[in-house]
Amino acid sequence: YCYYNDLDSLNLIDCSALEYLYCGNNDLENISLAQNPNLKTLDCSKNYIESLDFSSNQDLTSLNCGYNHLSSLDLRNNNNTSFSSINTFKNPSLYCISVDDTIYSNNNW
Repeated sequence: YCYYNDLDSLNLIDCSALEYLYCGNNDLENISLAQNPNLKTLDCSKNYIESLDFSSNQDLTSLNCGYNHLSSLDLRNNNNTSFSSINTFKNPSLYCISVDDTIYSNNNW
């Protein structure tokens, strides 16, 4: 948990066992999660993040990335059917959400 700080960077490279990350309400512009394959839950809401890529995060089931500056979101992790919660609200420039299966995503999200 590192909510409500003035963090403008977060180094998670040596945190391969990380499962839960709550880093909302900071000044983050980007966050790299490729080295965190065990990540299950991420709340990075209320930052300045422009792009997120979860292609290396097959265990991810809960995502809150609302209130950012997202223009793209890559959820293609070969496990989209396991998502229990996804919040992308208040990202007015979000034009692309890449998913594993468009039909499944449209019917279930």
